[in-house]
Amino acid sequence: IASEHTIFASNTSSLSIQEIASVTKRKDRFGGLHFFNPVPMMKLLEVWGKALGKTTITCKDTPGFVVNRLLVPLLAEAIRMLERGDASARDIDIAMKLGAGYPMGPFELADYVGHDTTKFILDGWHKKYPDVELFKPVPLLAKLVEEGKLGRKTGEGFYKYDKAMSTAIHHVTVIGGGLMGSGIAQVAAQTGHQVTLVEVSEAALEKAQSSILINLKRVAKKIHKDNADEAETFVSNALKHLKTTLNVMEAVKNTDLVIEAVVENLDIKHKLFSTIDSFAPEHTIFASNTSSLSIRDIASVTNRKDRFGGLHFFNPVPVMKLLEVIRIPETSDETYDAMATWGKKIGKTTITCKDTPGFVVNRLLVPLFAEAVRMLERGDATTRDIDTAMKLGAGYPMGPFELADFSGIDTPKFVLDGWHKKFPDSQLFKPIPLLNKMVEEGKVGMKAGEGFYKYEKPKQ
Repeated sequence: IASEHTIFASNTSSLSIQEIASVTKRKDRFGGLHFFNPVPMMKLLEVWGKALGKTTITCKDTPGFVVNRLLVPLLAEAIRMLERGDASARDIDIAMKLGAGYPMGPFELADYVGHDTTKFILDGWHKKYPDVELFKPVPLLAKLVEEGKLGRKTGEGFYKYDKAMSTAIHHVTVIGGGLMGSGIAQVAAQTGHQVTLVEVSEAALEKAQSSILINLKRVAKKIHKDNADEAETFVSNALKHLKTTLNVMEAVKNTDLVIEAVVENLDIKHKLFSTIDSFAPEHTIFASNTSSLSIRDIASVTNRKDRFGGLHFFNPVPVMKLLEVIRIPETSDETYDAMATWGKKIGKTTITCKDTPGFVVNRLLVPLFAEAVRMLERGDATTRDIDTAMKLGAGYPMGPFELADFSGIDTPKFVLDGWHKKFPDSQLFKPIPLLNKMVEEGKVGMKAGEGFYKYEKPKQ
């Protein structure tokens, strides 16, 4: 089926390239491309790698090539030392880090790689070379694998790890491809996570994909402003990590984290989470990007309240560095740690907040904006003077009216309405006639061409 010129390659770490190639008729166009884990970070590629930003080396078809051929026997001998009681795992690791300058000790490395991987490689080599002492089986390694103590990914190996280690987030499902959802999907994909974006129609998916492509090019141009090829590679690599679907049940079946970014309606969110709860794996964390509703109220329809939290991003997601990580009383420490760690991996600065209305930023900004509108209603000062005062007097990057026009005036109104419904006696959250009037008239800010200020209407 493949073209005559096509080169075949295997990423095997333990088998013979020649044996793999034996079933083909293109042995002259067959080789090995052995990547290292994690692939996006590790720079060495044992024999085409320069175009991927890798440093390449060449090796004959010897068991394990270079790195594994040297590392695996070292790991095996370290385990034999531990079996014999020559030294403890920690002391052997410290000795090799301080005495040999290794970045990780052999037991730390074995736990990171996974003991099943090391055992599989040794077993294969022993079968092929039964007389080689270096490759003989290690009983302690076999015992650990039998007991499921595979290292970091299971929470225990030669060391014990927080459960958060075993709930590392690799695959993210984002439900809702609007302004926020598409932005979340973009930053997750561009940082190397597998992302599935879910929408309700092909038209909505196309719109989301178009937005993501435009914003990816913008980010690429900023990062790689002097290198068009690298910018293009950045965009294509991010897009390779992104897939889209209309089937929400399928989208959550093999995911580590679900982020909901649908319309701010509790009934809709309840219907969504109650539907997907039974389809997602047990370890999957659910999170909402809500800016106004209670995380605990949203989580109430699920059977995984210990694996439920809030991940509140800010618009525009690719630009804004803050991520509010919200925990409810039932959120486990492992779930919180996994969410916070993931937030840092996608380049955000995370802060923690309880499930209080508006969390931190909106809880402070929306009442400030509401009071600014009341000042305008009373005739205390003009729109422009209030904005100027807050920028020059308080050092704010945008005045309250500029910010409201930018985010959409309907958004703070919706937030205020929700808070007023939940806390009807609070003066902070009481309705504002001027705000209601502007939303009714469609004067909702930049996106409409008019809000507190007038703008050139956006092109359709």
